[in-house]
Amino acid sequence: MKKVLSRSTGRIKGIALCILVLASLVLSSQTISAQSLISGSVKDTKGEELIGATVMIKGSQTGTITDVNGNFSIQVANEKATLVFTYIGYNAKEEVVGNRKTINVVLEEDSKSIDEVV
Repeated sequence: MKKVLSRSTGRIKGIALCILVLASLVLSSQTISAQSLISGSVKDTKGEELIGATVMIKGSQTGTITDVNGNFSIQVANEKATLVFTYIGYNAKEEVVGNRKTINVVLEEDSKSIDEVV
């Protein structure tokens, strides 16, 4: 009887250890793939909101545009992501996310574009 209990206890410990290892792998993979929500605004040098400015994650097809108040929000994979802000007639600007959750950007007018129109 003792041998049967000893074998059962050993199996239960082995199963418990396997479950613990699997659970930690699942949790760590979710932490690694967790995305961060970045929000902010895009304005010009006069403080005016830029409606419809494009916000893209550099090197990807993921992006969004600013709303009527110049605000945006976008999910990024990690802190190494770079956001590229563009608007017609303005110079593009790149910002590395880092540990920020809010990124407010000011775009400057593209003087070449203005000269070409005149």
